[in-house]
Amino acid sequence: MGEDEIDKALEIISETCWDGEVDLAKQHRLKLYEIVGLEVRPLGNNSDGTSRKTGSKKPTNLDENASYSSLVESSGF
Repeated sequence: MGEDEIDKALEIISETCWDGEVDLAKQHRLKLYEIVGLEVRPLGNNSDGTSRKTGSKKPTNLDENASYSSLVESSGF
């Protein structure tokens, strides 16, 4: 990477409002990818097109009262 690319990357990093408009931040991220030579792939998919999500990460026991009862019992009430 040459100094011009480093300067461009630092300029993008320092002048972008990363918590501002999402579309603008995505455009700047893509510019950074191009500068450093990273491959741009669709988000959320593996290279073969399958989803990266393998399953639900939520707890299987969704009974709010059961967990509350457990909390109350463990605290001694």
